[in-house]
Amino acid sequence: MSIRGKYQTVNLNNIVVYDKNPRIFEAESENEAIINIMYDNEDKIYNLADSILQNGLSPLDIIGVFKEGNKYIAQEGNRRITAIKIMKNPSLIKSEYPKHYAKFNKLTEDINLSFLDNVYVYIVDSKKDLDYWMENKHLGENQGRGMVRWSTEQIERHKQNTGKPTRTKDFLDNLIAKKIITSQEAFDDMNYTFWQRILGTIGRRELGISLKNQKYSIADEELLKSKIHLVIDELKGSKVKRIYRNDDIQVFFDEINSKIEKNEPTPKKGTKNPPPDKGPNTDNPTSTPPKSPPGKNPTSDEEEQKPKKKLKVPRNRTSNRDNLIPYYITFHCDYTKINNIIDELKKLKLNDSPYSIAITFRTFIELSLRYLSENHPTYNFQDKNLAATLKDASRIIFGGEHNTKNNKKINSSISTAIKKDNNIDILNGLVHDMIIQVNRIVLVDFYNTLEPLFKHIYK
Repeated sequence: MSIRGKYQTVNLNNIVVYDKNPRIFEAESENEAIINIMYDNEDKIYNLADSILQNGLSPLDIIGVFKEGNKYIAQEGNRRITAIKIMKNPSLIKSEYPKHYAKFNKLTEDINLSFLDNVYVYIVDSKKDLDYWMENKHLGENQGRGMVRWSTEQIERHKQNTGKPTRTKDFLDNLIAKKIITSQEAFDDMNYTFWQRILGTIGRRELGISLKNQKYSIADEELLKSKIHLVIDELKGSKVKRIYRNDDIQVFFDEINSKIEKNEPTPKKGTKNPPPDKGPNTDNPTSTPPKSPPGKNPTSDEEEQKPKKKLKVPRNRTSNRDNLIPYYITFHCDYTKINNIIDELKKLKLNDSPYSIAITFRTFIELSLRYLSENHPTYNFQDKNLAATLKDASRIIFGGEHNTKNNKKINSSISTAIKKDNNIDILNGLVHDMIIQVNRIVLVDFYNTLEPLFKHIYK
């Protein structure tokens, strides 16, 4: 049976913020619900209020209410109703958020807010009638029934279509300004869609490009210069299907790396330095790295981008190992769960289960730090930032009075792996990002770097 409702304009005083909003802790009153909505979202609610003042409420996203007595409960649109109510009466948050109380006062100073006295809403008879639409909107795509959110690439494409600046164009302008590529190469030789795909996770790693705060930047200029002209030459005149999927992009860069290894052709506008040696396809868990020259250890793609690599490990501990934790390593722990995870990381094969291993390893790191927090007098686990708390653990164990030459090297290696190589961000990305791939050698290298820390925790 279809859900029936009606569109109507309702006075703001008759609309109540929903006190059982899943985004917040359950509240006992509307005022408490408003305070809870503001928690950890102060700036976002303020920015939303500013947007409403500038542009009004979105006509594409209606506020959904159900009737309860002579009031209308805003089950959908609580943030918007909260922003409006605070603009109309900033004292609602004065005691809990004095800084934002002042900001809201300044925002609405000398502005006639009467246009917010009435709000256009969709009214249904009961909460149950709204539940279906709420779930479709907030519980994901639901096989096409729900809201399909734009991917990062689709957002970029929308900005391009509406003439707004994009991070891709900003980055290309930066490359032109640095004279790494020409305007002809950036905008004529290469289709814009090509750039969007090349600047994905695989391409950024291969070209020495980083993505921070939604902006591209050069992480390794020498690596970028050694490949970028060859990439442009290879894609000039091609169809986008050549690099349409991640597998296609990886194959494309494998071909680029092979040509650079053979020095045919040499990039027409590279640096004075010869192109760096390129290793195997490290995203392919079945690929076997070539033999290293005598006295040298093999490195992953990321290691080649960063000459001052962390720990030098024997080849048989990285390239030829098919388990993350070597079978001969023994960790002693009081918790059955952690012991079971250790056993799984010893048994699971990188060739068969790289994603399961990587995500389980991410769990193992966090549980290890929590275990350390229970057993070390000066270490406290920070729940919100795994990278920071991992660095703290390394500093406490290997720094200070324990700062021997070897410990200093270990601490430096762990810090580099976290800060420069972004290994924690990569592990987090495997859980939250649809594109990030497992790099087997980098994963094993990261474990090798952290192994001294684990040995100390579980000694």
